[in-house]
Amino acid sequence: MDYINGAVDNVDQLISRSQVIPSIYVIPPGTLRTWQLNMDPETTQARFNNLISSSVVKTISQVVIIDLPAHMDQVITVNSLLLSSIINVVLDYATYSDSVAEEIDNYYIQPMIGKGFRKIINVILNKAIPGLDVMDQKIMGGFIHNGEFFVLPMSPIVHYLTSTMKPLVIYVPKGSLADFRIPFDKYVDTLTKQIKTMLTGTY
Repeated sequence: MDYINGAVDNVDQLISRSQVIPSIYVIPPGTLRTWQLNMDPETTQARFNNLISSSVVKTISQVVIIDLPAHMDQVITVNSLLLSSIINVVLDYATYSDSVAEEIDNYYIQPMIGKGFRKIINVILNKAIPGLDVMDQKIMGGFIHNGEFFVLPMSPIVHYLTSTMKPLVIYVPKGSLADFRIPFDKYVDTLTKQIKTMLTGTY
């Protein structure tokens, strides 16, 4: 956000190598909030696109992951989705999740598909409580486009470990963490195949 808002002009100042996984470079969200944007949409779009393209060139990256929080400014959200080949819609496992998925699909996904954008759309239901079926998964499947549908269970140990800002994949799957890793690893394997498909162009 600091770069997009013009507070920082040098992309090099934003990029840092991960201390946990050295092959990954990280750009933090910055000190500003989206509501502090004071640029017009065209300038915001241009700076966001330049941030992505410059970062790719400087780090020689094949894959870019953009993590958008809920209620992100529409200028950032729309540009992120347009630039992305694979979109993961992550929703809390709740009675209203299908309504949220439908809104996202109608407002963001369908307009892109209607204009000919080729996207892989995955839907991930997060923090599912075992034995509690609160929605019709067939309905949720209707919001998937060329992608897959995943359900990740609620796991207090996972939320504790990831709160340390370290990726889940570095932890040894033992105890309840092992139970969580079964659906999680399935998701990672599928996503890896999708990325390979995207990189090779064999949709």
